[in-house]
Amino acid sequence: MFKLFSLPMTLICLGGLLTLAGGLLANYRANKEKLQAVIREKNFANELLAKNDEISKLSIYNLNMLTGGDSFPFLDPTFNVSSPEQMDFWLVNGGQYPLYDVTVTIIDLIKLRQITEKRKSSGFEGPIFSNDFTSKINVGNMRPAEIAIDFLSVKTPSIGEIKYQIEIVSRNCFVEQIIHAKFSGEKDRKILLFETKVNGKERQNLYEKISTKK
Repeated sequence: MFKLFSLPMTLICLGGLLTLAGGLLANYRANKEKLQAVIREKNFANELLAKNDEISKLSIYNLNMLTGGDSFPFLDPTFNVSSPEQMDFWLVNGGQYPLYDVTVTIIDLIKLRQITEKRKSSGFEGPIFSNDFTSKINVGNMRPAEIAIDFLSVKTPSIGEIKYQIEIVSRNCFVEQIIHAKFSGEKDRKILLFETKVNGKERQNLYEKISTKK
């Protein structure tokens, strides 16, 4: 027959089990506290990274607001149905940041060619003054995505061509444009060439960063 454990032995075993359970519980609590500390540190690190990212974005935004960022000015040629004898030019801020110290210079290449040919045929060798074929307009500052639809209107020939080289300077960029249009009657008006370069790089989607024309 099996003998039952004596009471002292039972108490000893029970004490051992309680001691083991206490050790396991203490170890569990210690590991839990360590895990919670790691989680707190990780959350703090994530919050710190998020704050740094927010501060960085705000700093870049403020800098762009002061310099103009990636905004750039350009002229957009349009035909007005009610005024078939003229071409209108809209001055556009193609971005979401303001532009500063904008200056537009328009060089009439057709007029320059005519002046050059006339002087060559007459044998005149004097200087050619830029004021005879160039106009300069000081615009100043432009609001984000601003569109000045009444910026400039030029008379167009019933039959003939116009060709302009346009240089636009602002605090943050230099824009070059070539606009060449042909007129073959009141209802036959066609833009042959319209190129825009911003800081030497050609731009195709001029309204990409702003909404449709206002």
